[in-house]
Amino acid sequence: MTAVDVLSPGDAASSPLRQFLLRTAAAIICLCLLLGVGLWLTPHAPAEADFLNRLAPPSSAHWLGTDHLGRDIGTRLLHGA
Repeated sequence: MTAVDVLSPGDAASSPLRQFLLRTAAAIICLCLLLGVGLWLTPHAPAEADFLNRLAPPSSAHWLGTDHLGRDIGTRLLHGA
């Protein structure tokens, strides 16, 4: 067996390095889309406190509810991601 037989063009297309790079590129694209859409969809600032709505359950204004300081949990989750 020669080096030409071991490194045929068909093997290069399915090499582990190529698969890793493709998965990494796909992950980066998905992350950018998630952040871009998530930041666009959130109506509240992540540190905006609304003390009148502390520990509120999920509603149309706060999809995942609010925490102990009245901050929107959904917004904080997206910004943290």
